[in-house]
Amino acid sequence: AIRQLDTHDWPEEAKKRLTGLAKDAGINVHHMMNAIVGAGVLAYFVHEHNLVQRRVQVDGATEIARAQVKPRQANRLVSIVTDPENATKWSTNHWEDSDQFTRDLQSVVSKHIRHGTSVDDLVKTLIPHSKALEKPNINAADRLAVAKRNAERLIVTESSRVTDRVNTAAMKMQGVLMVDVVNEPGACKKCVGIAEAGPYPIDDAPSIPDDTHPNCRCIKVEHRV
Repeated sequence: AIRQLDTHDWPEEAKKRLTGLAKDAGINVHHMMNAIVGAGVLAYFVHEHNLVQRRVQVDGATEIARAQVKPRQANRLVSIVTDPENATKWSTNHWEDSDQFTRDLQSVVSKHIRHGTSVDDLVKTLIPHSKALEKPNINAADRLAVAKRNAERLIVTESSRVTDRVNTAAMKMQGVLMVDVVNEPGACKKCVGIAEAGPYPIDDAPSIPDDTHPNCRCIKVEHRV
């Protein structure tokens, strides 16, 4: 099952985890079952991880094109989008969530294997976990739904982060000195307060989403009198 996985686009963190699962699978049937469970969870989290990365890159490229800067300046903006540090924090949290989800699902399988549950009975035990019950602490389907929502939030948050960094750098290149924060429709009180406190010197302007909140869609624009 592990050998059949297409891992050509898997990040190193995922490949390390898969290698560990492959080693454990050879110990006995119990470990083999847990390895298969772990590989399935890992494949899902790799998909979500790559989805976030692609969206961040696309949105960063779109922001660079919108900035209409000179080619040399555009290259500097590209380096912001491709900076590995962009993914360090959210990627770490993503894999930790994957590890916890794997442990939780493996514990369900292990508990029943230890009690001599047959394969058919084990399948029956796992079926409820394939259906969302809004019980993320005990139901695998709900945990997966939570993971999906986390990934969706990550997409917005990290897209906003790289867009804000590119946008701020581009405005500095163009000599912009003062900026305003423009709220998204239905913005929260915190973001409304930040916007009303402007304009800001560009070097002291709030960073989105670090100074606002995750899932923030507010933006900075040049202040015009």
